[in-house]
Parts: sequence; structure tokens; C-alpha cells
Amino acid sequence: MLGELFAGNIIVVLIVTVIIITSYSHFEENQQIFLIYLMFYGLAYFKIIRVAICAIYLLIITFVYLEYLSVDKKKLELITSFWYKAIDYMFLMVFQLHVIGLFVSMILLFLSHITSKPLNIILVVTSFLIMAFTEHLVVTQPFKIKNITDIEKTFSRDPYYRFKCSAEAYKRYSLLCCFEDKRYFLRSKSYSTYSLEYLNVYGKNRFIKKLFFGFLNRIKLLIQKQITIKKILPRGYASPEMQLIRTIGIKRGYNNKFHRKVFEILYSKIFFASLEKYNLSNSTSEDNCFREYILDIYLKNVLTIIHGRRFSRLCDAFENPKDVSTWPLEGLFVACLGLNFKRATPKNISLRSNIVVCFDLDIDKIYEYSRMIEGGKSIPCINNKNNG
Repeated sequence: MLGELFAGNIIVVLIVTVIIITSYSHFEENQQIFLIYLMFYGLAYFKIIRVAICAIYLLIITFVYLEYLSVDKKKLELITSFWYKAIDYMFLMVFQLHVIGLFVSMILLFLSHITSKPLNIILVVTSFLIMAFTEHLVVTQPFKIKNITDIEKTFSRDPYYRFKCSAEAYKRYSLLCCFEDKRYFLRSKSYSTYSLEYLNVYGKNRFIKKLFFGFLNRIKLLIQKQITIKKILPRGYASPEMQLIRTIGIKRGYNNKFHRKVFEILYSKIFFASLEKYNLSNSTSEDNCFREYILDIYLKNVLTIIHGRRFSRLCDAFENPKDVSTWPLEGLFVACLGLNFKRATPKNISLRSNIVVCFDLDIDKIYEYSRMIEGGKSIPCINNKNNG
């Protein structure tokens, strides 16, 4: 009856069906996508729509649903760039909603339509099995990221409009960057180590230029300059933004390194660029301290392990976790060592003697704060007026 009503206008039927599926509030997003995949697979199986047209309709409908009709309110509010929406859509469809499995199963269906028995039976069965496994992954989602609303909650607890960057706080952000990313403040628009701006910053170094752009000498340079690159590139080859987004953004499947790394690269740009644009456009302050703001949030959310004690948030190692400017530099040095699970030993301190000298750190205090943490105490905070 429905087919007679919309004869020759299957796209209208598809839109109505998708609206009915997505309006059922008791279903989660992945369950709704499960039904949408099943519907399009059925259309291809019964030859109601050609496979190629079916795939195009699927991409258009799911793009509109995920990027414009999403229940993720902060995504709609923050991510306004069409380019960022397209990247977000592709990531979700490939890594979280496993659309490639659906396409493979539909291609096998198409091949079964143009082949004869018994090959077409084998193709149909294979297609059905792949489709069943794909639907299983769509529902279970072994790798899952948080939605933008949940990620943004980390920042809304300490909103940008309340953030003030004092000279003392900036000194502590600089100390952190000596551990995590020495070129952090030289970058103004990039958020990951995999960006043109990042490469241009390092491009001033002849070795780095050849490393990234020279193919023939790459192996030779790696052998000759492995110590140099270790000192220049960020810890784990991940910028602070990449480290932060993976800490607060991955809900399930953290140990899937490939998926996680792609997420870090893409969303460090999508999320932080969008958040910066949103905050600056809604801020009355003329000072742009957004990069310092990211480091402030970083210090209040990343994991550190200091002398065997685990702190899910680095700031919890201090008596005053909210005000970075009151943290003693020596105490922050100890906490930063813990980011790489290192202890404050003579060897580890000597390896970072440049930081000790640059910030005029008292080595005796470094050992004192280390013993306090080991003894179950917090690092005492100081009055800015008395802080040297």
C-alpha cells in the first residue's frame, strides 16, 4: 500500500522511514543506525534500489542525521564548519559505525545479482554473514568516543570566561611544555603533531626538514640523529592537545592504538579549533589566552603516577588543585616526571638539567616533595608573593 502511495518516488519513502526510526526516543543512536543499515541492505537485497544509488542515499541520510539532526546539542553548537562536520561524519561512520562492512556486503549482493549458481549463492551467504557481523559491531561498538556534549563538560566545569592567566601561572605552563612539547607556544593554529604548521615550525631545523620531506636519506638520518629527534618531538609524538582529547574523549577501546591515534589527530583539530572560535566570539576579554587555557585544563585532567601513587588528575597531587599559580615549581617538576611514570631519581633529574637550570629549581625541594608524595601527603602550595 505504501509502495502504491509513493509509486516512483522511493526517496520520499526512505525519508519517512528514517524519520520514524530516528524519532523513536527509546533507541540509542547506534540502535537507530542498526535499523537504517538493515533497511538499506534490504532495499539492495530485494533489488528495490540499485546498489550504487542505495549507497548514495545511505550516505546522504546518515550525514544529515548525524551532523544536523543529532541529539548531541554541543556538537550542533560548537562544530559549525561544514569541513569539520564532514571529517566527524567520516570518522564516526568508518571507526564507530563500521559502514565499510555494510558496503562490502552490498557489493557482494550486487555481484550475486549478475552471476549464476552456485557462485551467486556463495556470494549471498557471504554477504549476509558480513552484514550480520557489521550489525553486531554497530551495536556493541568495541571502539567508542564520547559525544561532544560529554567532552565539553570537562571545559564547562572551568569555563574560559573565568580563566585568568597570571605571570606565575604562565611560568608553570612553560615548565609543563618543557616536558611535553617545547614548541607548543610557537604554534598558533595547529593542535596536533600531524599538521603543516607543526612541520613548518620544525622545518627550521635542517634535520627535521629532511626527516619529513626527504625519502632517500630518511633511514640514514634516523640512525644518525635519533637522539636529536627524541629531544625535539613531544612525548609519545603526541601534542598536549592530542593527549588531552584522548584522555577525556575516548569512552571505550582505548587500547586500540590505530583508532585512538586517528581520533587524536582529527579531533584535536576539530574540537579545539571549534571551542576556541566559540569561546573567543563569546568572550568580552581582548586577550587571547586560549592556549594557556588548554594547558590549565590539561593539568587538571591528565593522569600522572608519582613514586607509585596514581593520580587520575595531576592537580590532585597538590593541596590547592584549582589554582595552578600556587603550585611550587619543584612540585610540578615531580608531577611532570610522573606523566611518563618516572621517579625523581638523580638520573632522571640530570636528564632534565636544562629545565632545572632554566627555572632555577631547588633540587633538595624536588626530593622533599617526592618523599611527601611517597608518604601519602599532598604537595603544599605557596603564596604567589613569596614565590620565586
